[in-house]
Amino acid sequence: MWNINHILSRKGNKGFTLIEVVFSLCICSVIILTLSYVLNHYAKMNRKVEELDDMYLNGRYLMDYIEGEIKDGDKIISSEKIPDLNRIIKNNMGFVIQRIIDADDKEEYKYITYYHKEETKEIIRLSVSGGNEYPHGKRFKEGGHNSICQHIKSTDTYVDFERSIIRLSFIFDGEINDDLLLETDIFIRCLRDY
Repeated sequence: MWNINHILSRKGNKGFTLIEVVFSLCICSVIILTLSYVLNHYAKMNRKVEELDDMYLNGRYLMDYIEGEIKDGDKIISSEKIPDLNRIIKNNMGFVIQRIIDADDKEEYKYITYYHKEETKEIIRLSVSGGNEYPHGKRFKEGGHNSICQHIKSTDTYVDFERSIIRLSFIFDGEINDDLLLETDIFIRCLRDY
């Protein structure tokens, strides 16, 4: 019966042969290369999934935010009814939301619209306060600005005032993934002025 002491005590046994060392190095390198490929592929897929997840989350947030403001609005106004709005803010979404603000003795309104800022790939929310008369388009440039969402490559908004539908369409710019198109239809339940 062979045991480990008998093998080690043989005369002339001074270690591994060169062929055994080269063979074991080849096996180890194949295993290491395979593991590095698998880990690299996993990291790349993880980055793709993370980016796609971020695009969906940002898109859902953007659409829910705009939809919430439309549903909370007291009137939806065509951007053509606001003096010079389409000329001053070229990439606006085609509608303005009017909300009644509870004031002490007089009736005040808040006017809200959105536009796509192509240079920074953002959707910007603009708001101004005013009376019953619609504000001039230049007041939106001077009013409050908030960035709602980033990485927007392009937008397409279709407003059908007769059927009371606003269709929002956004294309998100993916660095790793292909561009992502997200769309939603919002039904207008308040007054409309077109």
